[in-house]
Amino acid sequence: MDVELRQLRHLVAVAEAKNLSRAAEALGLTQPALSRSIAGLEAAYGLKIFDRTRVGMSITILGEAVLEEARRLLLAAGGFDHNLRQLGTAETGQLCFGMGPLPAAILLPDLLPALARAKPRLHVQSVVRPAPDLVAALLAGQLEFCLFAEGQVPLPDMLSVRSIGTITVGAYIRAGHPLAGRSELTSEDFLPFPVGSVGFRRGGKAEQDFPLSPTVQCENYYILKQMMLETDMIWLASPELLRIEMAAGLAVRLALPEILRVPPSAVLQIVRLANRTASPAARLALELLDRQFAAMRRGSETYADSGT
Repeated sequence: MDVELRQLRHLVAVAEAKNLSRAAEALGLTQPALSRSIAGLEAAYGLKIFDRTRVGMSITILGEAVLEEARRLLLAAGGFDHNLRQLGTAETGQLCFGMGPLPAAILLPDLLPALARAKPRLHVQSVVRPAPDLVAALLAGQLEFCLFAEGQVPLPDMLSVRSIGTITVGAYIRAGHPLAGRSELTSEDFLPFPVGSVGFRRGGKAEQDFPLSPTVQCENYYILKQMMLETDMIWLASPELLRIEMAAGLAVRLALPEILRVPPSAVLQIVRLANRTASPAARLALELLDRQFAAMRRGSETYADSGT
């Protein structure tokens, strides 16, 4: 093969910087060396990849196609390097994965201790971000896998997706709330009370598009839970975050009228780079997640049987 990976990296750098000087500086090369690299690539295949202008480098239509192929090949090369480096065991090394805010609040408190008990010397980094940020980090090779609710972001073909199960979602209040125990509620009954959420969607629309819209938003579910228990705030969340409080009779689920009905569940999915072998540490984490989620589902059935 005439083309070298370094030339493809040079091509991507120039396309992104749109300027030889800035790209050369980012790559740690001289401008003439970078110019020769791009010219050699163009000459090898008889393609005009860039138009040189007074203000910089403009990629041609053919160049756009070359750029897409270059990025695919570099991603595959990164996968090759990753797979070779991840041979062995998970006794030491690193694991970096990401989760959306709600699954992180539900799953991390049990997952991280389980990983620490199984592999005490493993360096674990868990990243909690919205789904678009997680996908960007995954494509950049910064995460081994991520977990979030489906339908939050378009997923390119280079990613593999596996549904891991569902989480129940609803509206919750403290046991002494003015709405507790009431039936046949109307939308007007909810107007006097604040509504708390990290972020919520209904039918793919942003949370402000449905009547029970959050007035208190916070990135920490446990702070929101405390607010719900201490005030008249209605909390949009999962009963998995309220197992202790609901068992103790401190919190109850609201029976919402149809116009205010929030989605009853969200399907969680594991997203990884396709055709990339998971490291031993990632395989362990995914196995623990499957076990944890199975136990969580059994608990959810208990909530359903109790009518909460």
